[in-house]
Amino acid sequence: MALTCLDLAAVVRDRGTLAEAAALAGEAREIADRLGQPGPSAAAARLVGEIAALRAEASPLTPREREIVVLVAQAWSNRRIAGKLVLSERTVETHVRSILGKLGYANRTELAARWTAPE
Repeated sequence: MALTCLDLAAVVRDRGTLAEAAALAGEAREIADRLGQPGPSAAAARLVGEIAALRAEASPLTPREREIVVLVAQAWSNRRIAGKLVLSERTVETHVRSILGKLGYANRTELAARWTAPE
């Protein structure tokens, strides 16, 4: 089962569906660990790392913008985001404008409705 999940994760990764591939690779690792299979576990861990790197590269957002977009998607106000991240409200506004432009969303409401983490 672990090897099947691992192979499927690689196929799905190659198709570009990175979120699904990451889930499958993680499942492969859990199964391999539970069954005491160090080889498949190490292969799954490598694949998880590769997929994480691909997902980070796929995002047009900076790390700070990724932090902010998650909070905006949870309907947090700029003031609340600023307080949590120790930023000024103006800085958060600038980040939100940049995020909307990069992702092609018209407003915060559309962002909150449509945001999903990068595949």
